[in-house]
Amino acid sequence: DRGLDQEARPIVYANTDMVPVGYSTLVLRTSAPPLSLVAEVRRIVTAMDPDLPLSQIQTMDDVVRTATATQRFRAWVMGFFALLAAALAGLGVYGVISHIVTQRTREMGLRRALGASESQVMSEVLRSGMRDASLGAAAGLGIGWLIAQNLSKLLYQVTPADPLVLGLSATLFLGVAFAACWIPARRAARSDPVAVLRGE
Repeated sequence: DRGLDQEARPIVYANTDMVPVGYSTLVLRTSAPPLSLVAEVRRIVTAMDPDLPLSQIQTMDDVVRTATATQRFRAWVMGFFALLAAALAGLGVYGVISHIVTQRTREMGLRRALGASESQVMSEVLRSGMRDASLGAAAGLGIGWLIAQNLSKLLYQVTPADPLVLGLSATLFLGVAFAACWIPARRAARSDPVAVLRGE
């Protein structure tokens, strides 16, 4: 009754004649659409006490939505910036790894000229690139777990280091790294080795 981030207080039920209160809350559970019962509830309350006003009628979904508005806004903002950071990181990873693989074009041309097959060249480049990316993903998971511990105060009934989220993040990172290795390596491996060695 005080918020999702606070423990519920002990409650004592008492007769309103013994403990007068400024207002009362009426809660109804129904299988019908809740707002369709407003007129009937007003009629019943008026029949019990014509001077008893009935105000602030809302569904439980509205109550929860209002109570969690601040947390949902924070989550939306943090989610937006997290996606933006992931996109920028993905572009950066792709650019760096693609540049490194492109610099090895002459090496790949030399390997092809000495008899290596296209698949051998591709597997060598992918193995080398993914080894570095895997080390980066492992380091990122460790740092992400540490950062998540500091965000635990903003979460409610959610573990700060969710294995599913961390696993999906690492998988996405490795997928970007694989594409960054595979695309330029495939292009270089399929090119004419003589032309590559001449720098054409």
